[in-house]
Amino acid sequence: MKPVIKAMDEGSAKTIAEMELNFEKEMQTIDRQKEDALRKKIEDARTAWDANPENKGKFFDGSGITLSKDENTPF
Repeated sequence: MKPVIKAMDEGSAKTIAEMELNFEKEMQTIDRQKEDALRKKIEDARTAWDANPENKGKFFDGSGITLSKDENTPF
């Protein structure tokens, strides 16, 4: 809890501030989970790409990889 919120008098303003802070934290957690899912998808694509002997000496470009609509649904 932020010191400013902790120092507030009990009441609706403090409750709302706590709820907003909790919401921000939850959104950050969701964003991290989404970033982790994308990072894993890129790593998996790179592993599959590296396993293909035709790609020897070429460079992997994962910049076009995104999460599909279904993969984004939990977020």
